[in-house]
Amino acid sequence: PVGIGSHSAIHDIWPTDINITVNTFEECTYRAIRLFKLNNVYMEGNTFKRCKGILNVSTPSAGGGYTKDINGVESGVSQSGDTVVFVSNIIDGFDESGTCIGINGVNDKSVKNIKINGNIFKGIDSIAETCIYVGYADSVEVLNNKLGATGRGIWVLNSNNVRISGNESKKTSQEGILVQGSNSVYAENNTFYDTGYNAIYYAGVNGGTISANDIKKSSTVSPGERNGIFLGSETKNVSINNNIVSGSTSLYGIQVTTTCQNITSSNNKCSGRSGAISIPSAAGFDGIIMTSPSGENYKAVLNSSGQLTVSRL
Repeated sequence: PVGIGSHSAIHDIWPTDINITVNTFEECTYRAIRLFKLNNVYMEGNTFKRCKGILNVSTPSAGGGYTKDINGVESGVSQSGDTVVFVSNIIDGFDESGTCIGINGVNDKSVKNIKINGNIFKGIDSIAETCIYVGYADSVEVLNNKLGATGRGIWVLNSNNVRISGNESKKTSQEGILVQGSNSVYAENNTFYDTGYNAIYYAGVNGGTISANDIKKSSTVSPGERNGIFLGSETKNVSINNNIVSGSTSLYGIQVTTTCQNITSSNNKCSGRSGAISIPSAAGFDGIIMTSPSGENYKAVLNSSGQLTVSRL
């Protein structure tokens, strides 16, 4: 079922310094590569053909049989792996309805230092539910991947310090990027040509930016119901800058709900059936922040008559 990997672990011991390069994995019936609490794993230049899963990074659950020490004494403590690099690989076909790449920490035991960069996904069509999933992780890069056509492009859950940049998706039936319950998330310079739901969706995110993304068309599954960029579920302290949302199927180019706080939007070029940008005043504003010579911060926004108004923050 697995090309390279393991399904056992011992407390306080980490297999480490493993290179997996220039291999071909074909029709693996579980995951081509499965990393179960491993450190310093480098994967580059591999080709994956019609596997049921590509990469799975797993973390043993406390008390589940894989948190015993070398003497067989149960520690009751979960331990995760550290430093996983998956770069310049080709995923050619996919034979499963789940996740191509899955990074899985557990609560309070994040997998750290993840790089998923420069990979090409092709021939997966809409079979894969998610190209890249990251859950309970810290210090994550997802950069410059060609995601192809899939259910969801990138899904981040309960993670910290995440940068999602330079990725491209031709078609997703759900979100291009979905981020939930995470901190310090930066979605920058991504391109989405056709997304069924919101192209970028932040839910319960604290801190970060959404900047310089190019969204060609969103809400194609139900035109007029979803947005290019959507922030909800008490998302706070996020800036939305220099994005382009085009097409005629979005509800708004950018929509922010009343549950959000301290959301700022600036220099976005958007369109939507109900309007370009919707940010309730209690949640934030669309405008610019300026600092006076004395160091005081002001916001400048346009009112409904097109007049610029300036007020102190």
